[in-house]
Amino acid sequence: MVLAKQNGAASYVGGQFLGVMLLLLAAPAFGQWGDAQRGAELVQEETCATCHRAPAASRHAVPDLTRPVLPDVTPGAFISTLWNHGPILWRALATRNLSIPEVSEENVVDIYAHFFALRAFDPAGDADRGQDVFTAKNCHRCHALIPADSGIAPPVSLWPSVSNPVAWVENMWNHGIGMREEIEQANGSWPTFEVREMLDLLAFLENAPVFEPHTPDMQLGDPGAGKKVFKEQNCVICHKVGTDEPGKIDLIDAVRAEHTPTALAVAMWNHQPVMFPDGETEWTEAKPFRDSEMNDLIGYLFAEGYFGVPGDTERGERLFEEKGCAHCHVEGVADAPLPPHPDNVYSVAALGAAFWKHAPVMRRDMLDRNLDWPDMTPRDASDLLIYLNGE
Repeated sequence: MVLAKQNGAASYVGGQFLGVMLLLLAAPAFGQWGDAQRGAELVQEETCATCHRAPAASRHAVPDLTRPVLPDVTPGAFISTLWNHGPILWRALATRNLSIPEVSEENVVDIYAHFFALRAFDPAGDADRGQDVFTAKNCHRCHALIPADSGIAPPVSLWPSVSNPVAWVENMWNHGIGMREEIEQANGSWPTFEVREMLDLLAFLENAPVFEPHTPDMQLGDPGAGKKVFKEQNCVICHKVGTDEPGKIDLIDAVRAEHTPTALAVAMWNHQPVMFPDGETEWTEAKPFRDSEMNDLIGYLFAEGYFGVPGDTERGERLFEEKGCAHCHVEGVADAPLPPHPDNVYSVAALGAAFWKHAPVMRRDMLDRNLDWPDMTPRDASDLLIYLNGE
C-alpha cells in the first residue's frame, strides 16, 4: 500500500471497470499528508452531511461519519466500502439533485486520518474497566489525575496525547524508557497490556473530567523521513518493512489481530523489555522520539502497508480476470492502461480518488451494457494491489 502518492494521468471511458480504480500512475509524494482536522471538515461539508450526520444518519440508517464506529476497516476495507457503496450513493445524490463532490487523493487520506484520530477502527473501550486497568497496572501510583493530587510523574490532566493516536504511541514509548529504569532499580516487573486493556484505559482517560472536550487531532508525517527514523532508531537491526533481508523480522508479514495505532502502541510498549533483556548497548540504545519523528515513522509504516492486510499476488491475478478488469486493461479497450507495469506504483489513496472521478462514468457505461456492478471485499483490494505492484 502506498498512500503518499498522487495519481498521474490515467484516462478511462468504458469497459469492464473495476480495474481503473487500481491503475493510476504515481507522481511525486506530498511531504505532509493525512491531516485529521481537514478530514473532519470534509465529512462535515453539506453534501456528505445530508445523509451522514445526525439526525439524518439515523433517519436514513447510514453511518454518522462525524462520530464513526468502523470496526475492522483497514485501508483496503475503506476503499472497498466506498466502491460497494457507489451505486447507492449516486442514486441518493440524483434524488436530491446534488452533484458528486470533487475529492482528491489528498482528501481521501485526510478523511482516513480523521477516522484514525477518532479511533473509529478500534472496538469501543469501556471507561469503567479502564479505571480498573489504571489501578491494576499501578499507573495510579505515579500518575495523579490532576496536578494537585500526589504523584511523582506527570498527572493525567497534562497528557496531550490521549486524543491523538500517533502522539499516544510516541508518549507510551518515551515514557517506557524512563519507567523501565525505575522498575529495574526497584526489581519490579514490567506491566504488559492487551489491546483491549489499552482501549479501556483510553476510554477512561478520554472521559475523565480533567480533560476539556476538543476535536481529536492527528497528522501523519513524511514516509521518506519516516524511513530514516526507522534506521536511526536502530529498528533496522532486527526488523524490516517488506524488504528482502534474511534473518530480520518483517513487520508487514507479522501476524497480528489488530491493525491500528492503538495496537502498535501496545506492541511497542510490550516490546521494550524484550529488546533490552541484558541492558542497553551502543547498538540497542532506547532512544526517545522527538519533534515529528513518530509522525514520520507512522507515516512510513502506513504507506508501506503495516496497517493493512497483506495481499496475495496469485489471488490478485485471478481476481483481475474474474472481476473483468482484464477485459479492458489487458486488451487495451478505450486506451485503458495495461497492468502491471514496473514504472507504476498503485495507491490505496488513488483508488478512493479514482472512485469519485471515474466510477459514475463507469456505472453509466455498465448500465448501457447491462452489466452488474462487481463487489469488492477488503481482501480483494489488498490482493489486487499487490498483484498490480508486481510484488
